[in-house]
Amino acid sequence: MLSACGPSVAEVARALPETLDVPPSPLAPDRGLRTRPGSSPQRVASVRMTERARRLLRSGNYARALTELEKSLSTDGSNPYAHYYIAVAHHRLGNFRASLDFLEVAEPILGHNLPWLVQTLVLRGDNLRALGRFGPAEAAYRRALSMDPANPSANRGLSWARQRSKAKSW
Repeated sequence: MLSACGPSVAEVARALPETLDVPPSPLAPDRGLRTRPGSSPQRVASVRMTERARRLLRSGNYARALTELEKSLSTDGSNPYAHYYIAVAHHRLGNFRASLDFLEVAEPILGHNLPWLVQTLVLRGDNLRALGRFGPAEAAYRRALSMDPANPSANRGLSWARQRSKAKSW
């Protein structure tokens, strides 16, 4: 269903369920978030809270996840995973502008790790598309695809943004 105001939150959520895919951690692929030996107690606690919040996000409990992530950031404001997952939670709650704000912080910090950067760009595209900003959304998806040409979320998002852009221009 296409409305004059753009897609609904439900449409966006149904269109890209992969938004919650968790990129592999640079420290412990496929085993959740981990800290490096010698990390500060604040970082260890913050990452544990972020991991709990990640599980809450996967179960669809976005508001509780957001609360847990806010605690995580108050413990260690430099935790890049907390910034990313707060952006995911806000996206899932329909707070697309807030999600973009947290991605502004997460992207440069996570930029050293390709899978995390690609996922951050895909989420940026999802937020922009949900706000009806199809040109910038396409640019975010294209940038993600330049780094990972087979990324299904970026390919699907780019296709959907192009369709919406064409429908909007009619």
